[in-house]
Amino acid sequence: MESDGGSNLSALQVRGVEVAAVDFVTVTLDEEVAELGDRGPIELRVIGPTTLIALKAQALADVDKPKHAYDIVWLCDAWPHDPEESNGANALAETILAGGL
Repeated sequence: MESDGGSNLSALQVRGVEVAAVDFVTVTLDEEVAELGDRGPIELRVIGPTTLIALKAQALADVDKPKHAYDIVWLCDAWPHDPEESNGANALAETILAGGL
């Protein structure tokens, strides 16, 4: 059976990923999403910043790949992706503290 997720969709075993069910952010995409066509606004639940940083820190401890450190730095620099709000590590820290995780 073919799904919208593609034929190469697979589950990965990642230590601690079960926290993603608790720590998530809902993102609305208004643009056309590749291969989905124009379906109007799409709401996605994506992993929250607290869990992302924790999982990236664990990945850094397990595997020495610069990409994991880059992802943490990028998140600290870009959070939240909203031109109306202040960006950066301080805004990210406030979000994490407010989240309670």
